[in-house]
Amino acid sequence: MQDHPSSTELALGRHAAVSWIQQALEQNCTLARALALASERNWGGKLYAPSTIEAWYYAHRAQGFEALKRRTRKDKGSRKALNAEACEAIAKLRREYPQLKVPVLIRQLGDQGVLSSATHAEFVEARIECHLLLLRKVGAPEIVVRASAQHNAEDPRLASPVPPRPLTH
Repeated sequence: MQDHPSSTELALGRHAAVSWIQQALEQNCTLARALALASERNWGGKLYAPSTIEAWYYAHRAQGFEALKRRTRKDKGSRKALNAEACEAIAKLRREYPQLKVPVLIRQLGDQGVLSSATHAEFVEARIECHLLLLRKVGAPEIVVRASAQHNAEDPRLASPVPPRPLTH
C-alpha cells in the first residue's frame, strides 16, 4: 500500500504546478497552452489533466496556498447505501414500468417521498443503475434487454454476435 503525502506536501506539489503556470503566463504563453504543457509534466510523481491543474490555478489565485491543501470530503461518514424502502420502490417501479429511464425513476421516487430532496442526483442515479443491473442479473425484467436486442437486430452496425434469449413468461 502506498503512503499518501501529507496535506502540506500535496499542496507543495500543486503549488509547483501553479507556479510553473504563472511563469509560462509571464512569458506570454496562453493559459490553454500552459495547461496543456503542464499536464505533460510530473507533479509529485503524477500526471494531472489540464482541467485539474486549471482548478488548482484558480483556487490558488482566489484563496492562496491553503486552497491547494487536501480537504476531507463533505460526505465523509454519511450513509451511502439506499434504504430498504427505496430499494423496494425501485424494484416495484421497474417491474411495473420496465422501460422507465433512470432520471424519470428518480423523479418518481422523489415525488413519492421515497428519496429526499437532499439526495445527490448523480449518486442516486449511480446507485439505481447498479440496483437495476442487479435486478437484470437475477432475472427481473427481461423486456429492457429484449428491446435493446430487437433494436440492435434492426441496425446491422449494432448487431450482436450473441442471439437474444427466447421470450419466456
